[in-house]
Amino acid sequence: MMKQLFLLLCLAPCVASAQWTAVSTPSSINGPMAAPNDSTVFYANGAKTIYVSHNAGATWNYFETEYEYEFIEDVDFINDSVGFACGGGWFSPHRNVVLRTTNAGQSWETLTRDSVGNLQFLFSEVDFVSIDSGMVAQSYGNDVYRTVDGGISWQQIVYDSTQLNQTISDLHFVNSSLGFLTTIVSSGTMNKARIYRTTDFGNTWQSVREWDYPGGYYSIHFVNDRVGYVGGNQGVLCKTTDGGVTWSESKIPPGNAISAVWFTDEQTGYSNALGVICKTTDGGANWFPQMMMGPNIVSAIQMTPSGTSGFLIANNILYKTTNGGGITHIWQPELQEKISIYPNPSRGISYLQYDVVIKVQQLQLVDATGKVIKHFPHDATKLSFPEVAPGVYFLRIKTEQGTLSKKITVQ
Repeated sequence: MMKQLFLLLCLAPCVASAQWTAVSTPSSINGPMAAPNDSTVFYANGAKTIYVSHNAGATWNYFETEYEYEFIEDVDFINDSVGFACGGGWFSPHRNVVLRTTNAGQSWETLTRDSVGNLQFLFSEVDFVSIDSGMVAQSYGNDVYRTVDGGISWQQIVYDSTQLNQTISDLHFVNSSLGFLTTIVSSGTMNKARIYRTTDFGNTWQSVREWDYPGGYYSIHFVNDRVGYVGGNQGVLCKTTDGGVTWSESKIPPGNAISAVWFTDEQTGYSNALGVICKTTDGGANWFPQMMMGPNIVSAIQMTPSGTSGFLIANNILYKTTNGGGITHIWQPELQEKISIYPNPSRGISYLQYDVVIKVQQLQLVDATGKVIKHFPHDATKLSFPEVAPGVYFLRIKTEQGTLSKKITVQ
């Protein structure tokens, strides 16, 4: 049954400077979220009610399923209309549930329940590549199942018969052949967490990277069939530029678990590496927090295909952006007082003045979306940018003492 809700108040107040703004929702959010386009966003609380907005959160509809005591664990859309959800319950009537909508959430049908997988557990990951072909995974059961006929039949997939004490943390397919699976392990076990890769839609799997620390890998996102990222424990971010054959690794201070990562192109991405929402414009080399009301700890991020609109969940609240999150905002009051720019407004030339104890490492001029417009030598004090169009920009200054942004107006 589809119902419509009209909401007038936001769950949390917003400020004019916040580029991620809180969205009014019928309830707090403790389930998964999906955003197939700029206007449409889904979320679930439990499995009884699946909510959808087709105007970026201005109004909401909801569909009531038959599942009173179960939970939706993951949602995946292959286009604006067709999506899948998976879940089940621990102490409830039904386990291992997979649902599908073909009408943008107006209704959901059950593809399978209680008949596929280890019935002690529930499905926690779902990823489909077409209306007929996809996979689900049991994180605690360590099992993967595949369908190629729209859920009529399911085949168990063995991705590693030698590792029995892993927990599946994410499942992601780039196309109908290339896919990845990540795992985590408990401390004290002899097993290592891994990134697994398949090039034949799950018929065979290869371990392409092992975890060298306690913990494991949490989240996967690929920009295309070459470039992808995996977030892990202790601030570890792995990157591939050859389709997952080899991986490089960096560690992002302060070492938080990166459980949410999403890239819109090979250079621009978002994650919860700093706890709050943060953005990179150089392929993950540097990350800067963005402005949002709170700030709250981010648990999920999804940008839409446009690359500028997106949604995130933080502290059970839904937030949205329509401009890529706006500028990256770093407030360092002790540095702000020691660094100045003049003249400001500027006609293409400004001067940077700062205390002698400050060691500048990087200078970048960025626009209101966070895109880097120009690089300056790290020791420059005369900044020349006559080619820049009039508007509001920010000088991003990275120092040994921290990073900050200074607003500068070009006339």
